Amino acid sequence: MPGHVLDYFERIYVINLRSRPDRKRDLMREFTAIGFSAQNVRWFEAIKPDDRGPFMSIGVRGCFLSHLGILKLAEAEAVGSVLILEDDVSFVNGFSERLTGVVETLQSGDWDVFYGGGGTERQHPVAPGLALVEPQDGVGCAHFIALRGSAIGPVRQYIAAQLARPHGDPAGGPMPVDGSYSWARRALGLRTLIAAPELCFQRSSRSDITPRAWDRIGGLRNLATLWRNVKQRLDLGARKRIV
Repeated sequence: MPGHVLDYFERIYVINLRSRPDRKRDLMREFTAIGFSAQNVRWFEAIKPDDRGPFMSIGVRGCFLSHLGILKLAEAEAVGSVLILEDDVSFVNGFSERLTGVVETLQSGDWDVFYGGGGTERQHPVAPGLALVEPQDGVGCAHFIALRGSAIGPVRQYIAAQLARPHGDPAGGPMPVDGSYSWARRALGLRTLIAAPELCFQRSSRSDITPRAWDRIGGLRNLATLWRNVKQRLDLGARKRIV
């Protein structure tokens, strides 16, 4: 396989707000640490709506629309696979070696959706480093999610249809995007694989989706940032050792 193992995915997008160059810098450090040049990564400018609309917050709506926007691009380009990363993703130690083993299984083509990390209650081991998630079982988080080419269009159509329904609609209305993916997987019966144990997790940083009260106040925001930086170093040291 030429280049880095991440190049297995034909298209890689990273969602990043223009107002968060700190997250872009942090992710570039993550890429460097795993030996990935990121030369072919496409940085998708995260959508920031003027209002929350039918969603619980502006951030949740923006994240939803950003994922949907990438799916539209990937569908239009008819790519064989797309990997969507959120800019707060962090990779565990040994990421590249472990992903290499995972990709060897993905190359068989027997998958529709792949999560590099995320919470789910039930998993069924199917190969070293990989577990099957049944369509009816949800997966929390969408910071590292890949879709095979044949699944991109149907998932895009399903998620887009949620925008036309009211919140709480039994057929699925506006909701956080990780929930939307889970609803789509269940409705479409998509074969879903997840890294087990996880290959990545979300770094501790100021959230644009669910901002805390102190993040809206200048002085407190600075103190919160200092605390998060300390906490992030401690968390990263512990979580990156996951094997």
